[in-house]
Amino acid sequence: METRVSNDEARTPVTAGELFEQHHLAIYRYFCRMVPHPATAEDLVQETFIRVVKSLPRYRRMGRDTAWVFRIASHALADHFGRREIRFVSLSASADPGADAHTVLALGLDEALNLLPPAERDAFVLREVVGLPYVEIAEAMGISAEGVRAKLRRARLQMRGLPAGWRSAQPRSSW
Repeated sequence: METRVSNDEARTPVTAGELFEQHHLAIYRYFCRMVPHPATAEDLVQETFIRVVKSLPRYRRMGRDTAWVFRIASHALADHFGRREIRFVSLSASADPGADAHTVLALGLDEALNLLPPAERDAFVLREVVGLPYVEIAEAMGISAEGVRAKLRRARLQMRGLPAGWRSAQPRSSW
């Protein structure tokens, strides 16, 4: 049985199933960049949507479903890191020497992200991987849009400090 919520601000009710269908892949991509193992990312997606179902009766839909779900996801991630000590390992060291350029690039990005402080990494992944606008990142992180800009600037500056060989393989995007 789907839990439905309706309120004065929403014209249409939302179900947990609808939220899952709309956001589970983006949440999974977010977690894949934030934790070292895909199985952990899957567990965190599951935990996020368990929390969504529990929180749905209190949810006030105001056109910001994405920010609300990502805020729940960021809390699940914080709880996960609070429960265990995570040590990131060098992924490129274990990469197949015959791996294609895309795989090597993805592993290098993972390593670079692991070097960022958690708040900067969170903002960077939400913007560059998930593609959220600044306002929704701010809502998801519980900070101002100006705070998001500052975190992204620091993250991009640190990413630019990567070794020249890794940077030269990067497409010139917004960072």
